[in-house]
Amino acid sequence: MAVARYVANQRANDAKPRERAEQAQTETVTIAAAGLYVAAAGYDEALRHPNPVATLDSMCDGLHEIAPDIAKVINTKAGAEFAEALRVATVAPLWAFTAIERARAEAGDGHGYLFDYLADGLRRGADPDVVRKAALAAPSKIHGIADQATE
Repeated sequence: MAVARYVANQRANDAKPRERAEQAQTETVTIAAAGLYVAAAGYDEALRHPNPVATLDSMCDGLHEIAPDIAKVINTKAGAEFAEALRVATVAPLWAFTAIERARAEAGDGHGYLFDYLADGLRRGADPDVVRKAALAAPSKIHGIADQATE
């Protein structure tokens, strides 16, 4: 009986690191999804303003200032850690949305579909750094193609 209990305890202890790893992975995915949600909500709100780029710039600048307020709302021991993790998870997608709108303004009229496509991809979970770089590179590529066509 004691041996069976010992074996059961050993198996339970062996499973705990795996469970902790799975829980940590789940928390990481959850925080990343929450960060993307916050960034997308901010982007949607910025699009309602006359100057979305300026609004998004202000959001990026103010993001670190609201993290303590988020921690107060959560009001747990882990609240500050969660708020910081959420801030970090929100920064990259928010910068990518900002880059999309900055590039949209630089590219000019008639190319909005490209930037809508990038924003939709980001909302669906595309890598924010890849989207940001693609958005920022797009206006010069568009202008380069237009220049080649008119030579």
